[in-house]
Amino acid sequence: MQQPGARKKTINPSAYNALADALWLIFWNKDPFELYVRGMLKDHSELLPQLNFRATKREVSGQLVKLLRANETRYLDVTVALMLDIAAMDRFPNLERQVDGDVMVAKATAAVAELRRWTGKQQDLIKEHEEHAAAIAESAKKDQDGRIFAQAHEDLKQRFIVMHSATDKHQRGTDFEGFINELFALYDLEPRAAYIMEHEQIDGAFAFDTDLLRS
Repeated sequence: MQQPGARKKTINPSAYNALADALWLIFWNKDPFELYVRGMLKDHSELLPQLNFRATKREVSGQLVKLLRANETRYLDVTVALMLDIAAMDRFPNLERQVDGDVMVAKATAAVAELRRWTGKQQDLIKEHEEHAAAIAESAKKDQDGRIFAQAHEDLKQRFIVMHSATDKHQRGTDFEGFINELFALYDLEPRAAYIMEHEQIDGAFAFDTDLLRS
């Protein structure tokens, strides 16, 4: 049964074939080809040991696409990234430097055009992927913000324990003023340091729900 919120669309098999064809044709030399593949797989390095870079570029491309297709849900991000990156290519410097560069460039251009045609047909899937990736990024940011907040809170807690055990009362009071300001700042209470107004000493203030509270 399809899980709620799960993606239903899949990449057309012909789009995978177009990716496999274009990937090996955009390079002539194996070193830049391998460098490119490794760079594109930087977030899925577990795939690299499964690729035999001693084989031909065509074989490696086939191996990679087979792996991507076998676990489409897991590797949709890198598959889409590869398709879009290659489909956007309009120059092939490595091919242009070869003796038969014109012929090689023509073949690569045709292969990229075919891949571009398929990426055009997959726009709904690509849009869905981008929205999904954005949601994951936002969730990760919230998790990171939560961890940062928790760590800051724990640091303040430990600081309070140390401060509370201090024997110098004057220094303890001074330290507490800085401590409470940082605590208020952590909770977005906009603390303000001590200041003097006419006829009164304000030890500090903080904003809460747009109201300024003073002490």
